[in-house]
Amino acid sequence: MLEKKSRNTWESRQPCDAPPAEEHSDESIISTPSSNSKAEVSLAVQLECKEQCEEIISTLESMDVNKRLQTLCQITTCATELAFMKTGTRVVQKALEVAPPKVRQSLVGVLQPHVVKLYECPNGNHVLTRMIEVLPATSLGFVIQHILERGPTAVARHRFGCRVLERLIEHCSDADVDGVLRALTEDAEALWRHPYGNFVMQHLLEFGLPHRRAAVLRRVLNNMPQLAMHRTASHVVQKALDRCELEEQHSIIKTFLNSESPYSIEDIACSRYGSFVAEQICGLRLGVVSTVRQRLADAVSRLKEDAFGLRVAQKFHLVVTDASQIAGGEVAELSTY
Repeated sequence: MLEKKSRNTWESRQPCDAPPAEEHSDESIISTPSSNSKAEVSLAVQLECKEQCEEIISTLESMDVNKRLQTLCQITTCATELAFMKTGTRVVQKALEVAPPKVRQSLVGVLQPHVVKLYECPNGNHVLTRMIEVLPATSLGFVIQHILERGPTAVARHRFGCRVLERLIEHCSDADVDGVLRALTEDAEALWRHPYGNFVMQHLLEFGLPHRRAAVLRRVLNNMPQLAMHRTASHVVQKALDRCELEEQHSIIKTFLNSESPYSIEDIACSRYGSFVAEQICGLRLGVVSTVRQRLADAVSRLKEDAFGLRVAQKFHLVVTDASQIAGGEVAELSTY
C-alpha cells in the first residue's frame, strides 16, 4: 500500500494486544490437578493476575516436554474460558502454536463450537485467527462453515470478524473459500465503503486469484469515481490500482476520465481522499496516464486554488514552488508543451 499522508484510517483497528506481562517467580503456578474442575478453576483464577501469564507462556516454550504437556492439558481443560480472557487469550494462542498435532486437535475440538463467539470477542478473535494460521487449510472447514451460516458479508462488517476473513483469504485455497468469496464479491461496493469491510476487500484484491479481482472490479467499475472520493473506499481503489492487471488499471483510469462533474478527474484530484488516488495514478506506467496529466494541466488554475489539488499538481510536475514564490504567495505553472 502506498504511503498516505495524514490518513489515520488504520488506527481504528489496531490489534487488541494484551499488556506485557511482568516477571514473577512463583514456580508453583503449574500443578497437577486432582480433577478437571479443579484444573479449570485453578488456571483461570491464576490468569486473572496478568503477572502469571508470562510464566505459563514460558513453560509452554520450555524444553521440558513433560511439564509442557502437563500445562497443555490444563489449558485444554479450560480453553473455552481462557480464550475470552484478556490474559488467557495469549496463553491459548501460544498453546495452539506449540502443541503437538494430537494435543492441538483436542484443543481445537474444545474451541470449535464457539467460532462465532470467538470472532465477536475482542480477546477471543485473536485465538481464532491464530487457529487459522497454525492449522492446515484443509482442517478449517468448520470455521468456513460457521462463517457461511452467519453470512460472510455480516462477518466482514464486524469489527473483529473482518480479521478472521482476512486470515482465511491469506491461508486458504480459492476453492476452500469459494462460497465466502462469491458472497463478498456480490456485495463488493457496499463493503468497499464499510469501515471494516473495506479491509477484507483489500485483502481479496491482494491475495485473491486474478479472476476474483476481475469479478470484484466488474461489480464496482461504473461507480469507481465516487468510490475514489469516498473516505473509506478510496483505500480500496488504491489497492485495486496497485494489484490489478494492467488492462484493469487502464479500465479504472478510463472510467475516471469519462466521468463528469461532480466526479470528474479534476474533482477527484481536488477532493480530500480522491487526491491520494490521483497521486497514485501518476506513478503508474500506463499510456493513459499522459491523458490524465493533460486533463489536469488544462485545469491547473483550479488545482492551484485547492490544497489537495495543488498537491496533485505538484506530483504531476504541473507547478513548481520555491522559497521566493511561497513567500510571495505565488505558485508557478510549468509549461505542458
